Amino acid sequence: MRGWPGIQLDRVYWLRVGMLAAGYVVAAKLGLALASHPAQVTTVWPPSGIALATLLVLGKQYWPGVFIGAFVANALTFEPLPVALGIAAGNTLEAVAAAFALKQWAGFKNTFHSPADAGFFILAAGVSTVIAAVIGPVCLALGGLVAWHEYTQVAVRWWQGDFMGDILFGPLVLVYLMPSIFAEMRWRWLEAGLLLATLFAMTTYVFVHPEADNAFPYLIFPLLIWAATRFTQLGTVSAALVIAVVAIWGTTNGLGPFSGYGDLNMNLLNLQVYLCVLSATGLVLALAIAKRQAAESALRRQADQLERLEGELKEANQRMTNILEGVLDHDDGRRRGRHH
Repeated sequence: MRGWPGIQLDRVYWLRVGMLAAGYVVAAKLGLALASHPAQVTTVWPPSGIALATLLVLGKQYWPGVFIGAFVANALTFEPLPVALGIAAGNTLEAVAAAFALKQWAGFKNTFHSPADAGFFILAAGVSTVIAAVIGPVCLALGGLVAWHEYTQVAVRWWQGDFMGDILFGPLVLVYLMPSIFAEMRWRWLEAGLLLATLFAMTTYVFVHPEADNAFPYLIFPLLIWAATRFTQLGTVSAALVIAVVAIWGTTNGLGPFSGYGDLNMNLLNLQVYLCVLSATGLVLALAIAKRQAAESALRRQADQLERLEGELKEANQRMTNILEGVLDHDDGRRRGRHH
């Protein structure tokens, strides 16, 4: 049974809506821990990626979960209710627009199958987040929470936070929901643990280093390549999350290679560009490797099948040869009998 627009009236639907709303609020509280001014604008907004991934997997009809979660999350920051409603509407439109574009125009199939899927996802995330970045600051300004002359600055930071939330947490949720993703680990858990420990140690050295000039952010890339080549999508999204958490914490505390630009907003902007390039590069590389591995597996299966067919053909030829030899021997025997 359905309502409008696409809202269902069964118990399972509303249970999922409630779970999505609760997850949105929890993720929002984590994201708001990185907010400065205003309190609603943060460096990374995890709920944007969670909402987009959920709508891609479950369907756009679950938009009430995004709206309710966004409204509650913003209301908890002690905003006037009309402001919270306006911001929630912008966040919901953002997620629905991205999901619609990926499903209808890009043919996205709930997960990543090729580098093109990653490209479309990043493009949809970059464009759709403009919606909330335009609506949200307007609501804050109308509510008297920011000055109108701050609109552009707040809108840019809003877009950055939502965009980073999409490209960091959207792929993470989609990859972790893949049915067989952990089965591919097989007996490589020890290697995965070693990779994550090394990555955490190196990222801590680079971004929590007391001397920013002595830390080199490109030291992270070899470890990301390790994650992509050995663990494809699972390794890449996990590695990107570890890097992002440590890097954001270090930068907001005035540490690391992106802390020397004087202004925190500028520091975070440079960090976000770095994280965007790193995440996108790792995901595209992982998908290219996964696609190549899938092609190699298909070729191996075809080779095995051809080998089996060749064996069956040889066996059939041998049986045919034996039959013909038997017929010829029988004919020769009959001729000799007539001759005698």
